Amino acid sequence: MKKKGPGIFAKSRDPHTLAMTMGFAVLLLLMGCLAILAARRVRQAEAPQRGVAVAPEVSAGEAVPLSYFDDAVFIGNSRTKGVLLYSGLDRATFYTDTGLTVRSALTDSFAQGTTLQGALSGRAFGKVYVMLGLNELGWQYPSVYQDTYRELIEMIRAAQPHAVIYLQGILPVSASKEAGGEPFTLARIAQYNELVRALAAEYGCWYLTPGEAVCDDTGHLPEEAASDGVHLTKSYCQKWLGYLRTHTVPEGGV
Repeated sequence: MKKKGPGIFAKSRDPHTLAMTMGFAVLLLLMGCLAILAARRVRQAEAPQRGVAVAPEVSAGEAVPLSYFDDAVFIGNSRTKGVLLYSGLDRATFYTDTGLTVRSALTDSFAQGTTLQGALSGRAFGKVYVMLGLNELGWQYPSVYQDTYRELIEMIRAAQPHAVIYLQGILPVSASKEAGGEPFTLARIAQYNELVRALAAEYGCWYLTPGEAVCDDTGHLPEEAASDGVHLTKSYCQKWLGYLRTHTVPEGGV
């Protein structure tokens, strides 16, 4: 019988050859990983050019009369309570609570003794104004804020399918408040506002930026605008309302 040669596996027993073979395999693996990463970066770079939705903008216009808000409901925390106290919107509806968050807005009974879902399901509104996020700035994961806000929008949309929904960006804080440290910083507020803007685009809501009506040249609330750097005085609540009166869309969102 003819004796077989040592074959490729026998040759691979040579330490030098084995090291070269393994090194070549590692090199091929590394090149493959680099190619995958490069392709992923290209896809990420191209993503904004593929038609990412943009939140509908509300252009400034002539101020509407206060009666425009007769069929409006305002949902928010203690800041929105200031509008209730100082706006003169006697016929508008306010569902607010101190410390309210997007999470507690889904679960707590703060809307005239019932949950927000129950209150919204009890009557029809023409407009829904939401501002929530100040009390969530300290949450560890901003994505949880956005995901919970998404649930809130879906609940509102189901209860009020014909209403115009306005999502308001979180108002800024004063420089002295920001100096106190996180989480009350303009950077954090801007981060959360981008999440709200993205939700407005996702759900076809209107995104409002009332902060531009009350902030100074640095982007902060002026010190005289809020004694605690957060809650607006009467005159600045009026500025906020003035912004809302000049940034409206026809009912139906056209």
